[in-house]
Amino acid sequence: MSESNAEDVTGASVHPSENLDFFYHDQRLSGTSGDSIASAMVRNSKLICRENESGEPRGIFCGMGVCNECQVEVDGESGVLACMRSLHAGAKIHRQEQHRHSPTGPAGSELIPPALDEITLNPDLLIIGGGPAGLSLARSLIKDGLSPDSIIIIDERKSLGGQYFKQRQIKMQGTSSDQGLDSQFREGAELIDSVRKSGVRIMQGITVWGAFDHDHIAAFDSSHRYIFKPRQLVLATGAYERGIPMPGWTLPGVMTTGAAQTLLRSYAVSPGKEVLVSGNGPLNLQMAAELSKHGTKVVALVESARIFSPLSLILTLALGIISPTMALRGLGYFLTIKRAGIRYISGAAVSSFSGITSVERAKISSVDGKKNPRVIAELVVDSVAMGFGFISSNELARNLRCDHEIDPITLGLKTTTRMDGRTSQECIWVIGDSASINGAQVAKLRGTLLATSLLHALTSRRRPLRAALARIRLYRHLLFQRVLWKIYRSPRIFDQFATRETVICRCLSITQGELIDDLREDMTSAGALKRVSRVGMGKCQGRYCAPFAQKLIADQTGVEPDSYSGFAPQVPIKPTSISTIAYS
Repeated sequence: MSESNAEDVTGASVHPSENLDFFYHDQRLSGTSGDSIASAMVRNSKLICRENESGEPRGIFCGMGVCNECQVEVDGESGVLACMRSLHAGAKIHRQEQHRHSPTGPAGSELIPPALDEITLNPDLLIIGGGPAGLSLARSLIKDGLSPDSIIIIDERKSLGGQYFKQRQIKMQGTSSDQGLDSQFREGAELIDSVRKSGVRIMQGITVWGAFDHDHIAAFDSSHRYIFKPRQLVLATGAYERGIPMPGWTLPGVMTTGAAQTLLRSYAVSPGKEVLVSGNGPLNLQMAAELSKHGTKVVALVESARIFSPLSLILTLALGIISPTMALRGLGYFLTIKRAGIRYISGAAVSSFSGITSVERAKISSVDGKKNPRVIAELVVDSVAMGFGFISSNELARNLRCDHEIDPITLGLKTTTRMDGRTSQECIWVIGDSASINGAQVAKLRGTLLATSLLHALTSRRRPLRAALARIRLYRHLLFQRVLWKIYRSPRIFDQFATRETVICRCLSITQGELIDDLREDMTSAGALKRVSRVGMGKCQGRYCAPFAQKLIADQTGVEPDSYSGFAPQVPIKPTSISTIAYS
């Protein structure tokens, strides 16, 4: 076992806490083996990753390679996502400018890298996504006797587990490999370890840029281009957190709860010294509790729902009956923040931020679903974790022409599926949060249920008893989710905090006022507004601004959004070099 890439008892890759020197604008700093560039920067209180064309600073926001706000220049390479790239000794990191010079020269020259070799793979089953759903599916199929050689799992991240089962990347000195791991860590590690040991081919660091049919998936990594031609395709790509536009939300230090949790759970670094947690849902409660255990000062936990009503208490008892383990876990989080004396504000939400180069203060406003809510507090902070729910990562399913329906709360889309993940397209299945948002336990069970359907599709064998048991457990966890979100029911938070000066399109710094000025009476879709204003043409490809463009169009026309109101699906699905596409 090598010292630099030790295996812990669960089989997950954990790096000893050796120091690595790196440079940020010629200042020598110290990171830790296993750090991402993002975690190393935050560890050293360097929050600025890039600047927009006006010189305004931007920092880590989503923490999962979606928003592209954490672009930095590393050793002369531009456009590197700090949250996705590992730190290496001696790395020279600079802020990324908004506009970069494109290299010119013949292919293979010093300026233009040579074309990557292309590899074609023909598995029986391709699973895109190595989170709870995809891993549970693979494990169940192997238990049912499917050959591991017939399955390929691909994931764009360097570690498996998805956003829920994100694993620790750093082993702290003086601790055993499993010391301090909670049940969520251990459950994820056991799932990952069982799939790794099964012999299933796992390919990490793979970015899918094009989906043309179920048997024509185009992807790449740092050394190759790939064409996957599977018999059956499963999309288990998860979800990303909603962004709620409000004054100052682009300041470095303001990030999603998921990004803050990745920093803490995977890299043992707090997003700040005085952290505000705000939003809607149990993830924020968990985040506040974990920060407190880490020794971070949580200035307040602000929840938009009013969860202490008599009805909520009754529903909480119902949760304990449906799933005692999960209910007790939530109770433990409440007790942790109670013991820590963390201020808990319900029926409110963070509504604006202020600061010069990073967030310094945050205002809290009452939540009643109306415009111009009342400010009830202003807090001194140096970091904010805000989580207002999720939107499914369904770009692949949309490109593959699967049917979708709109979520009236988020204005995101949900893939229309049967209980086992079957879509409107033959040979394409969608499971987990990439279909609809129901959490990790439901995602795991959908993977188990889908395994019974795929086993029949691939081998003609049936497992009716296993399918029936999986359905029963799935219905129980779906009931748990329904009751949970009755407790966390909140007025819809959308654009009521935004002003004309508030940035809606983070990538191109387009404000709400500019979008309103570009509206025309004959615009009936977000795509029409996009062609006039360029909203949605940035690197996140409209993932954050599309719902708000749809909302503006709906307010203008009075026509409620539907599954065709947003931006049209397109390739490349993720930012991809022209050479990768041209040589394919």
